[in-house]
Parts: sequence; structure tokens; C-alpha cells
Amino acid sequence: HAPLLPATRHMINAEAISKMKKGVIIVNTSRGGLIDTMALLEGLKSHRVSAAGLDVYEDEGDYFFEDCSHEMIEDDILARLLTFPNVTLTAHQAFFTKEALNEISNTTLRNIVGVYESGTPPKQFGKLDTEVELPRKREGSKFMSPMNNSTMSLKSTLKKAPANVIEMGRTDSVEDLVGHRGSTWFEDKVIFPANIPGTPSRKKAFVKAQGGCLLPLRVAVFSCKQYDRDSLVSMDRSLGTGIEFMCHDVQLSAETASLAQGCYAVVVFVNDEVDEECIEALHGFNVKLIALRCAGFNNVHLDKAEELGIGVCRVPAYSPYAVAEHAITLMTSLNRRIPQAWAKTRSGNFSLDGQLGFDMTGKKVGVIGTGKIGQIAATILKRGYECDVIAYDVFKSPVIEEMGIKYVELDEIFRTSDVITIHAPLMPATHHMVNREAVEKMKPGVVIINCSRGGLIDTQAMLWGLKQKIIGGAGLDVFEEEADYFFNDLSNSFVHHDDFARLLSLPNVIITAHQAFFTKEALAEIAKTTLNNIAGFFKDGVTPKQTPGGKGPGMETMVKPQK
Repeated sequence: HAPLLPATRHMINAEAISKMKKGVIIVNTSRGGLIDTMALLEGLKSHRVSAAGLDVYEDEGDYFFEDCSHEMIEDDILARLLTFPNVTLTAHQAFFTKEALNEISNTTLRNIVGVYESGTPPKQFGKLDTEVELPRKREGSKFMSPMNNSTMSLKSTLKKAPANVIEMGRTDSVEDLVGHRGSTWFEDKVIFPANIPGTPSRKKAFVKAQGGCLLPLRVAVFSCKQYDRDSLVSMDRSLGTGIEFMCHDVQLSAETASLAQGCYAVVVFVNDEVDEECIEALHGFNVKLIALRCAGFNNVHLDKAEELGIGVCRVPAYSPYAVAEHAITLMTSLNRRIPQAWAKTRSGNFSLDGQLGFDMTGKKVGVIGTGKIGQIAATILKRGYECDVIAYDVFKSPVIEEMGIKYVELDEIFRTSDVITIHAPLMPATHHMVNREAVEKMKPGVVIINCSRGGLIDTQAMLWGLKQKIIGGAGLDVFEEEADYFFNDLSNSFVHHDDFARLLSLPNVIITAHQAFFTKEALAEIAKTTLNNIAGFFKDGVTPKQTPGGKGPGMETMVKPQK
């Protein structure tokens, strides 16, 4: 519990550990630099140290307070410590209580107010100094500061601050913050950087408003994670579209539509609720375009959008290979029990009990939906795994037939397939296409894969099939009511949905959080098509066709209600 100073750095070192009783337990919740980590590691190996509890680590800055679960730990010593069963490492959380956060907040705010009002922060609890001064020189002391004897303080720093500081104030009017709201915003079409002579290097697109003033082409991006923002900003610079993004890590709904105020378009994803009420709210904020950064559009009320004159566009294809490959990955992982194998070896269990799989070669696989993704999945299964592939789709694909894959009725898929992989769109006609009646027809031990839309499967019917051992395994990248869970970190709460929680508890079910699309190539194509859609709509009134890789006749990106 000592402070970290030059005199205390590595106070626990190899020499100190050599003097300790064998079997000693070391706990450190102060500062990582107090312990020589290499010496601690050697002490653990020699059993001089029997256990260590660490809330701090010498080089924690690159790791603590961050989620590094998807990255390699480059620090070899930290990685080695994590392999010891007698080492408990927490990520600098000793201070982390409600009471502590309240005190930190209160004191920090009092400090700020105190400095701006009187030039000096108040004492904490009436006795502890909150103003930090550098130590003065003391001749002959190992604590000598390299700086001079003067004291650096918040007050003296403020005296050196530039004079052009904006006076702080408040406003209760949202209008003061977001500007105008009425139809006067949209008087003329957008002026893109290429049309603005002498535009500076940081080019932006503008909307010509009433009176001739130029306002930035601003769009609100909902359900926006950091990777979405990075992808859009990078592609914007590459294409030179000059769009200004207002990114929100919340889902779009009628309740959150006000975040689109001052924006001409909204960019939404699969779980945003763009229903009638939401669209009416967007119309009230003068939003002109709903740009989906996905292929599906079942979450948008198209009739209401058309009625109010709001355009709707989408990204018909981003990386069909990514989704098809993910479906095959789930299929193989279920068959060969990869999650269980990984967990066992991590805990030192190298037996093969419970790991028995089956050869994919020769197995009958039913592919439901033979659009681009279904075609790629069928190709991998037919030509790669040499499976006996059959298919079902209302629209027959020449690509499927050229491979010698037979189209059959849906009933035959259910009755004869060893594996079923679903790649159909979600529409009223396909909702719950896998229901109790369908499950009852299936072969015992069938494996079901769904990387399309959760609503294609009746979750309770699937659970019944799993309990009855009709379904031998399920690989799901989507879930019928995923909106409350997917794309969010809920590791510190519990799953409220009973059926979803039950699925998560089953060893023969693998659930991934709608990540089938999630590759670098897919994000780049999504960003490119989305920005081209927005630019095309505001420049020409229509969105351009999408031609991934510059190949093919192009796919329509504008979405209209089905009559």
C-alpha cells in the first residue's frame, strides 16, 4: 500500500523475494512499479511465492481499462502471469465502487469550479490539499527534482493561459445548438466539393439554404460503433464526398429520432426501429433520406416513408463470401466441437471424450435460399466438402443448376437433410418457415445453421427440437429478438429473455452476435455504397446502382414498397 516513488520502485525485487518465507502470498493494490514483475514471475516458478493477487501491473497502461479480449497480449510477462492458476489479476479496479466514483466526481467538479471562481481548488474533506505542487529541490536528497525551486500549480498555469478563452455559459434552447429546423433548410440541391471553386483541402459538401448561406451536409449515424465511424470517415476521405457525420451509439427509434435534428439523412442498421412513428418524427426534422448500411430492410416502414417523401436506400451486397464462410465455420465448429475442445485444452484437459464428430463428405445438406450468399455456401459445400447438396428457392439460380445441385420442395429439405443452412430474406411469407411442424419432419441429429434473419426460425420450436434431440446442433448468427442484445456488451448483466438464455446454456448451440458480415472487405463496401447512395440521392435525386468490384450489371439500391 505504498506510493510509487524513485525510492520505492521495485521494492519487491529478486533480492527481496529470496528473503521471503517459502509459500508467501503477495498482494498489490497500489502501483505496479512497486514490484519487479520478472522477479515475481521467477518467484512463482520456484514456489517461493505461492500466490499473487494483483490489481496493478508495471506496464498496465496498454491494457487496463480497455477490452483487449480480441487481441494478442504482446507483453510476454503479463501473458505468462495470466496462465498461472495461483495468480489473480484484476484490472486496476480496487477503487471501483459507487461511493468512490461519487467522491471522485464531487471533488473533481468542486476543484474545477474553485479554480475558475477563486483560482484555487478547495481542500477535500476540509483538510486534504487538492492542488498539486512539484517537490522543491532538497540538496543531497535522492528525491531532487530536475526542475527549479518554483512551484507549478493550477493557479499559475491559468495565469499563462491565452486570453481568447470563450466565456462559459448555458442555454436552455436546443435551437441555439442545432440551428434551424424548418423546410427553409432544403432550398437547393447539395453542393459537393468538386463544385466549389477554391475549396480547401478538408473538403465538405454543403446544402444551399435560404438566403444563399451554405450549411454542411450532415447525416446522423445510428447504432454506430467505433469501427463503423472509422470505416465511414476513411471512405469519405477516399471518395471525397465531404459528408459530416453525427455518430450515435444508440438505436434509432421514435424515442431517439430527435438526435437526427439538423441532419438531412439518417444511416441505420439491422436493429434500428424505423417504424411509422419514427418516420413521422424524422419527417418533422426535415430528414430526406433513410440510408440502410445493410441489405435487409424489414425494419423500415416503406409505405410511410414513401407517403412522406423520404427516400430509402440500402447496400444490396457487401461481402456475400463473408456470410457464407461464417455459415460454414459454424457448421464445422458444431460438428467438430471446437468451442468445447478449446475450453478443455485451456484448462489442461487434453482428452477426446465428447469430441466425436462426423465426416461432412457425402452428407446431405439443404440450402434454403440461393441468392448470392446461398450460391457461395452451396459452392463451398458441393465442391469443397463434396456434400450431397439440395436447394430450395422460389427463384431458381442457373449457378446452382450448373453445379448439378437439384432444386426440391421445402418439405424434402426438412425430411432428408443432415445439415440445413438458411440464407433466405425475412418477409411475411418466410417468417417462422422453420416451425414446430417443420422440426417434426426433420431427421434426428440434424444440424441447423442460420446466418440470415432470426425471424426465419420459431425459437420455441427450435428449443423443443433440441430438447427432443431431433436437432443435433444449431449455429446461429441471428436471433428472433436480438435487438436488445446484439452489438452491445452485456457481460455485467443477465439475459432477461428466457428462450435466449436457454439457448446459450446448451453445449450443442453456438451463437455469434450477428457477426457473419463482419470483415474488413465488408465494412469497406458498406461504407462505399452508403456514401455513394447519400451523394447520389442529394445530387441527382436517385441512388446509383451498386457494382461490387466493378463487376456485373449493378444492383438497385433504392427501396420501394412492394405493391
